[in-house]
Amino acid sequence: KTAYEIPKRDWSSDVCSSDLYAPPLDNTPDNILVTTVGGRDNLAQSFALGDTMVLSNATVNSIRFAFNRTSIHRTHTDFFSFPDVGVNTYSYLPHYALLGVTGGPSLGGGTENDAIFKTNTYSVSDDLTMVRGAHQFGFGASLAFWPSLSKANVRSPGTFNFNGSITGLGMADFLTGKVNTYIQSAPNTLDMQQWYFGTYLQDTWKLNSRMTLNWGLRWDPYFPQQVVNGAVYNFDINKYKAGTKSTVFPNAPPGFSYPGDAGFPNGQAGVEKQWATFTPRVALAWDPAGDGKMSVRAGYGLGSEFVNAQFYINTSNAPPWGSELRLTAPNIGPFENPFLGTGVPNIFPIKFDKNAPFSLNGPYLAPPSDLNTTKVHSWDLSVQRQLGANVAVSASYIGRKTNNLWNVVTGNPGTIPGGGSPTGPCTLNTVNGPQTVANCSAASLDARRELTLANPA
Repeated sequence: KTAYEIPKRDWSSDVCSSDLYAPPLDNTPDNILVTTVGGRDNLAQSFALGDTMVLSNATVNSIRFAFNRTSIHRTHTDFFSFPDVGVNTYSYLPHYALLGVTGGPSLGGGTENDAIFKTNTYSVSDDLTMVRGAHQFGFGASLAFWPSLSKANVRSPGTFNFNGSITGLGMADFLTGKVNTYIQSAPNTLDMQQWYFGTYLQDTWKLNSRMTLNWGLRWDPYFPQQVVNGAVYNFDINKYKAGTKSTVFPNAPPGFSYPGDAGFPNGQAGVEKQWATFTPRVALAWDPAGDGKMSVRAGYGLGSEFVNAQFYINTSNAPPWGSELRLTAPNIGPFENPFLGTGVPNIFPIKFDKNAPFSLNGPYLAPPSDLNTTKVHSWDLSVQRQLGANVAVSASYIGRKTNNLWNVVTGNPGTIPGGGSPTGPCTLNTVNGPQTVANCSAASLDARRELTLANPA
């Protein structure tokens, strides 16, 4: 524990743990440089109940119920916001600021200010084991449900960055008010819930005294996350080119659809359910000589993997909920008024309704509706041999292959218009009409993106 962590209470129960520490600024109120670290008020609770029943000398049943809860509260201590000191911006945290200077000081932390993360998980499972002759059969099923709520202020105070790109020194940029980037959004919220169901059967079959076969099949249908507040969306490039717009949010760029739009998939998920998710497994163990001194083992299994409850925490921060907005040099005003001369309106604070504004150049993470779940293929082959009374040798081959690993792919990359030289002149299509720049690669990346060039509005 470091000097600034002040324990406020102690939990001795082995099923309930808490750590609560005050932000460092509470201890050193005259040093705002410690605001990069916040406080913690974290609570975890769990409960499990199970019953194993011996139904006969060859049949056993086990049933279990479990509940887990995490309640995370990050805290901060107020100091001042940018509007407090005369900067023409808005802060959703009245007395808190985010600032970074390359080679200089930093204020605040996007993940170190006021935030809550609460997740409750409920699960029940039942497993039945039966021995019948040369077979040991297993059957089972699991059902789980978890709601999760996240509310944070990662960028809601507005964050300034000074990196020396103007004068060559970060501190010189800061002292002269030459901003490199300004990023802001409304508080980021993710309110989701999800169901899980899985069932399996397996058999351990003793084929003879020297060989055992183990095989099984699991069924894990995928029920995608439902975003309770509707903060999820799809994007279709063909609808974008055709100018098709949402009826739920008329101010959204063309190509986007939201829960409530015709054809939006699977309620408030945006991703279709997947029922045919079967994962087989098979393994063989063999004693070639039958003397217990050598074994050959081989196996293959297919497993499925689902994303975690916070997967959409950045997806849901897009316009119009978070309406994240980014200003980047050279298209950015001075420190005291970063929107000055940019042509980008300051939309904060946002009035959220059907006519909510959509920030220019807002970042979107749009999941395709036909995303397949991740699959992992695993296989192995091993040989073990005893040599004499005290020595054994073993050789193994283990392989794995993963398909459909979810990751972010750039859907709107930067480009050089006209296919010319990156350092040569080019003409950009902007909201104010065509604009010719002498050095194309020096122009704003947002102004050179493919979809922006096609439709800058």
